[in-house]
Amino acid sequence: MTEDSISKAIYVTQFTAEASGAIAVLRIWGGDATGVADRLFRPKYGHRGLAQSQPGELRLGWFGIDEVVALVIPADSGDLEVEIQGHGSPILIKSILQSLKEKNVTAINQDQYLKAHGVLWLERKAREHFNRVNAPKAAEVLWRQVNGAIRRTLERIQADLKDGQKESSMDLIDKLLMTAVWGTRLSRGFTVALAGAPNVGKSTLVNALAGFERVLVSPIAGTTRDLVDVCLTINGWPLVVTDMAGLRDETTDLLEASGIALARGRQNVADLVIRLYGPDEIEMAKTGSGNDLVVFTKQDLTEETVVPEGMLAISARSGQGIETFMARMIEKLIPENHSDKQLGGAVIYDREIESELREVRSLMNGEQSTNLASLYLSELLQR
Repeated sequence: MTEDSISKAIYVTQFTAEASGAIAVLRIWGGDATGVADRLFRPKYGHRGLAQSQPGELRLGWFGIDEVVALVIPADSGDLEVEIQGHGSPILIKSILQSLKEKNVTAINQDQYLKAHGVLWLERKAREHFNRVNAPKAAEVLWRQVNGAIRRTLERIQADLKDGQKESSMDLIDKLLMTAVWGTRLSRGFTVALAGAPNVGKSTLVNALAGFERVLVSPIAGTTRDLVDVCLTINGWPLVVTDMAGLRDETTDLLEASGIALARGRQNVADLVIRLYGPDEIEMAKTGSGNDLVVFTKQDLTEETVVPEGMLAISARSGQGIETFMARMIEKLIPENHSDKQLGGAVIYDREIESELREVRSLMNGEQSTNLASLYLSELLQR
């Protein structure tokens, strides 16, 4: 897409997710966008077309078969664009797009739209992740990256390289790379696996966290046989909590055995494993892994359990200890020195960006370190 072709062609970009939703937002831009939209828009009141609208004026009407709100928006380039807000039904969206296609309007994605409007790669990537996030604290972190937090840090690293301050630039990039451990989970969610013996209370805990009966709870051992992922927002952060088959060494049920194999595999890749034990399994719990969170369940059925330091006692049914449990999960996933302090700073939120910056860091170790790393970083900032 050349600059000349953009100036002549007309495009439409869908800004909302390409799936069913409450509303859909489409932006018509380039060339005579208002003229094309005017020919398709039928106002609900009066006879003024969109071309006679004031910028930002909300106009009710129809666009094809869909009732919409339309408005004309001045772009940074000085051109006028038309935003169409309508029902989020894929059928209605398809109808609008088809009407525009018949007027020689080309559909392109958000990334192409932003690139054509001068938004650089880092900020386009940030917007892509921001559009997927559904948790407020994660959204706050990503929005700061959209507004240039990571770019400003990279520009500072580049300035230090040009000034010959190699140690300072290496220190800055090392600190930035540390944020990738949790920053790359912001839009997809931190994975939390619930592990424990059958009937220890995994499904009950998932339902308590979700606030509704998301998974089947039964006194029959082996009820949960598959991996059940539940997307949650806890203390402002996105989590994907997985209810799994109860772990035991022997079972004659082939389906349960398959579920146990899946559960063990999920444990190996989860960001955090919650090891659940019954109130009388304290000695067994002491053999757990170092970074796992050990939790004793069913405290409503027993006298208060005295647990070793670092472990928790809860009752998913009564709610006892659940608030503390949720806070401890977040502490494990996002250590304090990374969370609040980094809300206002640069964060690596994308695996591709992490890979590029590790390449920059690697170049800093070579003989021509300053020049090569600075050149690579310069290209990255201008992409």
